Amino acid sequence: MPKPTEETRKLKQAAQSPAAPEALEERKKRSLERKGEKRQGGRPYSLKPGQRQQILSAVEAGNYKEQAAKMVGMSSGVLSSWLDKGAPVAEYDENGNLLREDYPDDWYGKFAKDFDVALAKAEARAVGAMTSHFDTDWRAAAEFLKMRFPDRWNPKVAVEHTGKDGGPIELSQKREELFAALDVIDLNEDQIDQKELGDGSE
Repeated sequence: MPKPTEETRKLKQAAQSPAAPEALEERKKRSLERKGEKRQGGRPYSLKPGQRQQILSAVEAGNYKEQAAKMVGMSSGVLSSWLDKGAPVAEYDENGNLLREDYPDDWYGKFAKDFDVALAKAEARAVGAMTSHFDTDWRAAAEFLKMRFPDRWNPKVAVEHTGKDGGPIELSQKREELFAALDVIDLNEDQIDQKELGDGSE
């Protein structure tokens, strides 16, 4: 059995001291208080080492933020709350004109800024992949034009259905018209059948 060191003997003496239990409880209390604190602007206590970069890498790879959160075992609500805290803050003059818009100068602001940069990189890479096929596949160019310039290359056709005199369509009226049309079709088919039978009997 190894011989106890001087430091071990001091620890045992401190533990046997009458004031030791009170000191230990006080240390536990301070530790719990520190864990319960919310550090304003500081790194969240729930964020483990490496998770920040994992989230940013997942977003830059093209994943939604919900999937990026799940990849590190985090709820998407927590990630959204971090981004909300770090969202850019706008300043306006007395006339309502935008003067500046900056991310908060804290951990959340830096994280939100890096998150937006990762999103922009993913989008730029996707655009690059599409435009690289312009000369070999016209469909890539057509899809790009429809998304980038929808007013000119992806017009929306509005189809409006109205009833009599521009009023709403009455379903009961339409149903009666449909049944009437079906009766005409049946009548015509019967006439055709009778004509064919007559032609065949001659």
